[in-house]
Amino acid sequence: VISEVLNSVGRVCLSRGEYRSAMSYHQHSMSLLTSIHGDIGDFNDQKLRQHQPSYARTLICIGRIHDARGKLSRAMRYYSKGLHLLKVCLGNEHLDIAATLNSIGSVHEKWRQYDKAMDCYTEALWIYRLRLGNVHVDVAVTLNYTGQVHQYWGEYDEAMKAYAESLQVMKCVLGPEHRNVAATMYNIGLVSAERGSYEEAISKYRKVLKIQRNALGDTHVDVALTLESMATANESLEKHDEAYRLYCKALRVRRIAVGKKHLFVGMTLDRIGKFHLKLGEYLEAKRRFRDAASLYVLNNISNEHVLMRECMEHLAWLDHELSGYEKVAVQGKRRDAFFDGR
Repeated sequence: VISEVLNSVGRVCLSRGEYRSAMSYHQHSMSLLTSIHGDIGDFNDQKLRQHQPSYARTLICIGRIHDARGKLSRAMRYYSKGLHLLKVCLGNEHLDIAATLNSIGSVHEKWRQYDKAMDCYTEALWIYRLRLGNVHVDVAVTLNYTGQVHQYWGEYDEAMKAYAESLQVMKCVLGPEHRNVAATMYNIGLVSAERGSYEEAISKYRKVLKIQRNALGDTHVDVALTLESMATANESLEKHDEAYRLYCKALRVRRIAVGKKHLFVGMTLDRIGKFHLKLGEYLEAKRRFRDAASLYVLNNISNEHVLMRECMEHLAWLDHELSGYEKVAVQGKRRDAFFDGR
């Protein structure tokens, strides 16, 4: 029981982005289990079935921390070991197995192994439908995941079909004004944007924003994400002033919602950096990327993580480009000094 409480506190810490605290709680849980029951490698079949779920859930919790920090290989090792233990103890159709399959699918998705991701999501969806029926939040969430993979594949009709079913379930179970309804509508807006229907996407985002503000308030992280996507759609329409206004508003909301040093703030700074880079505003882009990279380091984001890798690539390119401008500027000053001397 104590180990489950420790894991629950760890999950709360993870939801707040407090990775070190979360890891401390989960490691304490594992140490407690080992001290009471012994090493899992020494268990007989009866003891495995009695205590294994607690070990498995703790391993999976640790995996989620590594996942959030971008340490995907470590995350996959913990997820896979936890999944194996759950199957030995609970069989192949338990709800915990479906949840873990979704986590493993997410890692494959981040690795762009979309076939493997879809296999995980499809199996999880089958388990959820079997155990919970077709009208359940977990079914809707997993449908969203399958929609994302179809979206990555460019199968927009299939993506819309999955999102539409998810939206119908969400509205039925949670009501039309729930934040999860807004999240699914947001995904539909993303598909519209990827199809080049930017005005349609903005219209959808406005509806999402209304639900989010009513359900969550004006300074929630979900509001910031929607504002940022609205900015991106306006940027694609070359409405640069409106795009910049929305990017800055998203940054302000994120700083209020999660604090100035949070990973999400770094991600928004990164996106604003790309905006300036696209407009050829290199100095401002460099400043934004540098601030983003500092926050990634502060939040223990590894160099292998796509966020850090792309940010550093942009900074390296800007350093190269700006060094050329600096050389031209120095040469110009020397030339001016020469003629002034004459």
